[in-house]
Amino acid sequence: PGRGLDHPTLSALSAPGLAAVEALTDEASSRLADARPGNREAVRSRTELAWVSRALALAGRLGSARLRAGGPGGVSDIPAGERRELLAEVAALCEGQAAIWLARHRPGGLDDALGRWRPLVEALGG
Repeated sequence: PGRGLDHPTLSALSAPGLAAVEALTDEASSRLADARPGNREAVRSRTELAWVSRALALAGRLGSARLRAGGPGGVSDIPAGERRELLAEVAALCEGQAAIWLARHRPGGLDDALGRWRPLVEALGG
């Protein structure tokens, strides 16, 4: 979250590329919503894939917000209102991740997994 857009891992971000991410995640979400799983494992897998689709959509929105902000810094360049909206999405993703984790794994490791969101949460003002 603290890396500037000139960082090598972010320098290739573009509005068209992020729009393509949004289109792909929308399509994936639509297909998942139409899927009719035939057993518990398939239901669980659909839930997990839907979560991944939401996480990728958030990544695309975050990248777009950073491009629009245009500042040299990190997430802090995004306007406060938009940061709050993104933070709410992250919170929902964390809740979903916890539910998915507990359905598939033992509780050990959940705090570490959720802790990986902490730098973004803090950068967004949470």
